[in-house]
Amino acid sequence: MKRSIPLSVLLFFIVCCLPPAQAVDLYKTKYKCLDSKGNERWRATTEVVFTVDEILFDIFELIEEGSGSYGGFAEEISWKTNLEFREEKDSVKPVKMEKQIFDKSGKLIVRDFQEFDFSKNTVIFKRENLVTGKKEEKTFTFEGDIVNRPLLAVYIQKFLVKGETQKSVNMITDKPRLYRMNLTMEGEEKIEIDGQSVKAYKVQIAPNLGVFDVFRAILPKMHMWYLANSRFDWLKYAGPESTIGSPKVVIIKRK
Repeated sequence: MKRSIPLSVLLFFIVCCLPPAQAVDLYKTKYKCLDSKGNERWRATTEVVFTVDEILFDIFELIEEGSGSYGGFAEEISWKTNLEFREEKDSVKPVKMEKQIFDKSGKLIVRDFQEFDFSKNTVIFKRENLVTGKKEEKTFTFEGDIVNRPLLAVYIQKFLVKGETQKSVNMITDKPRLYRMNLTMEGEEKIEIDGQSVKAYKVQIAPNLGVFDVFRAILPKMHMWYLANSRFDWLKYAGPESTIGSPKVVIIKRK
């Protein structure tokens, strides 16, 4: 039997709270993306379903569905993402992901796959373009923790729950590229959500450029805000829509 937990997420970096799996019901989170002028680009929903109760960790499935103007597509699209991940004591780890992208008529045009192997510290990315017939496959090697776009904000929520203020994590993007990202808790501030002022924790997400880190100041800043309570519910994201260099957007929780 499946069980569900609530999750608040983000399209580039989408977020959740993970309460005890045995004590929750099905829950959907809604959010929208606005461009730099405040115009709506797309809307999406996410739910997380508890699927397997393992001895050392729980397995969950994150299901995201959205539609609108996204990425480099000339016309509006819709998409569905199915991400399987596991929750361990102090972290979350992706297992595998499939993302399907549809044109405005509902025809499947692109299919992405990601598969993570923690015994080898590798992630395999596959993309199939059903319009052109082009196929792409890349393998990345990583050290330490790794997330993908849907799971990053879940990872940050765990980061806040543990009371951490700085941390680094690998992130694979839809490009595909593998980046090392630095997380920094910047403090508490008030933001407006659905016309109400709420206290929130602000977290910066910045690429770790190694010896080229001096150039970080010229890159677009990325931030996420979480409700300043014991659950750390995700509220808002501001920064590039997908990869570094993509349009700057604001993604915000909605009723």
